[in-house]
Amino acid sequence: MADVANELLQACNSASRDGADFPTIWQKILNRNIFVTGTAIQRINNEGPTLEVPLLTGQRLIFGAKAISLG
Repeated sequence: MADVANELLQACNSASRDGADFPTIWQKILNRNIFVTGTAIQRINNEGPTLEVPLLTGQRLIFGAKAISLG
């Protein structure tokens, strides 16, 4: 299942590099994916505001101001 999280991360990063914003990535990649277990949660960390998308693997896709990562 960790491969699924990495595949989602790569797909989100690719879409972001192509100019997609979070709402577009949510609609086209994440919204209907069976490994996404909930809606985005807004948080703040030391780099500023983030959106965290929970995954079935127990990990989260973290959309920050500078990067998208797994947590």
